[in-house]
Amino acid sequence: MSVRNDNTLEVGLLDADEAKGLFKSQAGNKVDKEEYKTVTDRLLSKCGGLPLAIVVTANALKDKDLPNWKKFADELEKPISSQLVGGDHRETFSILATSYRFMESKEKRIFFVLCCLCPLGSFIPIKKLMRYGIGLDLFQHVNKLSEAIDQAHKWADELISSSMLLKTDFPGRWKIHDVVRAFGISFAAKDDGHKLLVDAIPRWMNKTTLTEYTAISLLSGNDHSRLTGIESDKLQILLLSSKVLSDIPSSFFGAMTNLEVLYLSNMNIKPKLPESIGKFQKLRTLYLEDCNLGDIKVIGELVNLSVLCLRNSHLEELPDEIGKLCNLRLLDLTGCNCKFRPALANILGRLSELEGLYMINSFKKHLKSNEDGETSYATGAIEFNNLHYLNELEMHIWHVEQLSIDAHFVKNLDKFIICVKHEEFYSTELEPVGSFRCILHISNIDMGEISGEETFKALLKKADRLRLKDTRSFMDLFKRLDNEGLPELRHLEIGSGSESENELSKLKGACDEEAPPGIFSNLQHLSIWSLEGLQYILPFAQAPCKLTEIKVRSCSSLNFIFIENANGDGRPAEKEETDVMELPFLKSLDLGYLNNLISLLGSGNGDGVEEHQVLFNPRIVFTSLELISLMVCPRIVKLWDKELGRSSFQSLKTIMIDRCEKLSSVGPLSIFSTLVQLESLIIVSCKSMHEVITTEETEELEIDSQVIIFPQLKNLLIGFSSNIKSFYGGSYKLEFPNLISLKLYDLDHLNKFVGSENSSVLFHEENLKCRRSVMKLRVYGIGIWMEEVIPYQTLFQC
Repeated sequence: MSVRNDNTLEVGLLDADEAKGLFKSQAGNKVDKEEYKTVTDRLLSKCGGLPLAIVVTANALKDKDLPNWKKFADELEKPISSQLVGGDHRETFSILATSYRFMESKEKRIFFVLCCLCPLGSFIPIKKLMRYGIGLDLFQHVNKLSEAIDQAHKWADELISSSMLLKTDFPGRWKIHDVVRAFGISFAAKDDGHKLLVDAIPRWMNKTTLTEYTAISLLSGNDHSRLTGIESDKLQILLLSSKVLSDIPSSFFGAMTNLEVLYLSNMNIKPKLPESIGKFQKLRTLYLEDCNLGDIKVIGELVNLSVLCLRNSHLEELPDEIGKLCNLRLLDLTGCNCKFRPALANILGRLSELEGLYMINSFKKHLKSNEDGETSYATGAIEFNNLHYLNELEMHIWHVEQLSIDAHFVKNLDKFIICVKHEEFYSTELEPVGSFRCILHISNIDMGEISGEETFKALLKKADRLRLKDTRSFMDLFKRLDNEGLPELRHLEIGSGSESENELSKLKGACDEEAPPGIFSNLQHLSIWSLEGLQYILPFAQAPCKLTEIKVRSCSSLNFIFIENANGDGRPAEKEETDVMELPFLKSLDLGYLNNLISLLGSGNGDGVEEHQVLFNPRIVFTSLELISLMVCPRIVKLWDKELGRSSFQSLKTIMIDRCEKLSSVGPLSIFSTLVQLESLIIVSCKSMHEVITTEETEELEIDSQVIIFPQLKNLLIGFSSNIKSFYGGSYKLEFPNLISLKLYDLDHLNKFVGSENSSVLFHEENLKCRRSVMKLRVYGIGIWMEEVIPYQTLFQC
């Protein structure tokens, strides 16, 4: 049995030693302390060898003291109702029940129950659950919307820590184990009185039984067309999707007088919302997502409504009656399309309690013409300065004139996504990268023509993620920033989507030395793409020391990443030529389609580029670099310098080289001997490469043994490089103790893999050893007979 990093547990019971090992891996070394041994045995006894039960128990207790461990064990040993559990999950349910009761607040338990209402196997939408939580009064101890969001994420993190939720490979998205979900659905009724109906209505269930539920969630796509209404005053949460009902009868909501959260998606609700909705005086959250809506004026009668979401819905109009919602804290109009009356500014002006407004990709098609026949956007200029409590804003501004805010208002925002551009905005352009709170996306405008420069400076200073696409004159605005620069900026993207020549195509650098010295002091992610005239990225003096990722694509004129004396006027550079640049946090260097790239560091004094023949200049130190990816960089002739520090690439795990046509080798053995963390080496279509590891300078190696070990190398692929004759042709022997996959494709001149002596076979035991079995060995197109590939069965030893 094993535990994978993706939180997937192999099925099967564990023996005592395996169970204790798994428990210790989750709970920590305290299980070995004498005072913890007895209680650990009690806990493991109740887990019964079930991996999920062990993980949940360990994670629930890992930060607790001994009395809490004993209390948890006492609770586990109490009987649990046989009506709730049975079969293989009995002990697991008992453990989950104890973990559930150990949650420190009723609000957190309800939040967990909300997670159980999500369809089986789906992602847990934390932001949506937070909005449900507002409707259920889960956030009574916060002062503003941003704090409610933070609290929801805190609960989610705690549930993940205790294994009640599972992490996924997607940032900000979680899942729930089906056993944990089944427990939550069944146990919530017993412990907190929340009787839940999820996924499907049993065919034999009658309407009287439906009245017993406090929450109904029918989001799994089952057909419940026979559902015509729920006569229940107990129901607090109702979640319905399109395959449940295509249309809603006018009498559907009749007796749901205590409904607090209503979610409807993918429904056709015409000609109008049922009048009965207006009687839901306890309704706090109304979610109408991806719906085709008619008249929705009745929403104006929901005076206690706190959350209104019309996300991606088609409306006949946005009625003035929404302005009556004096308690509304959150309004989501993202992606709305409607026959719009030009009154949005008036509606928002009356929502005095509004804290969150979301309007990306809304109202683009709603044009109006004035008396002179000029066309403008009907949304008009919104006076956000009058919304005193607004602290979250997501807005798509089609014209800069619509941005009617001042610098003081920007400073009060806790979170924003503001997109200033003319064409359609796609959500994929802002896929989450880390935990960004203030995102500014500017496209297809000239920054020099913007009125209200101080407002844009305030936005730039507040932004932690900035994307500039076809944005002209941004350099001039950068230069006018004060010495503080952009203190919050962690992610910067600059690029062009235009194929025609414009101002950006003439830009020589993404920034120059006239900008404030510390303009990018906290930058972590830098992405540059499709700037055809760009010759360098940043001056040496401006290099952000906190960078973790550099990605550059399709800049055909680029010679260098960093440059000294960027002004090119002969003035002394701010950094002397003996200075060293340290990038201690850089983990990923991804360079692609750079037809003129030669080196990471160059000079801007007008000298030729012939002297810059090494990509990795020894004056730039990378102590944390894990990934090097080079794709279509045809002018790179050499990667490493012999003066390179032995510790510069000690963390490197992956090297990928594709279509670097002038590269004669990856590097000398003196470099490879320091790459102790290297796990993957991939070389494809390098036409000038004769050997992967060059035999040059091997006599300078200060190594006692004649064997070079690649301790972590697991994957090795070399393909479509017709001039490669060997992987390494020197006198040292190589060992790959952890090699899993070896693939050699279309290497016409390959006649030996390792060794300086002429050999009749490709792999020779004298020069190459793999102490573990290679699970994937693929060799073809190498110009020798297959019987000449491996002469000994002992070559790949276990």
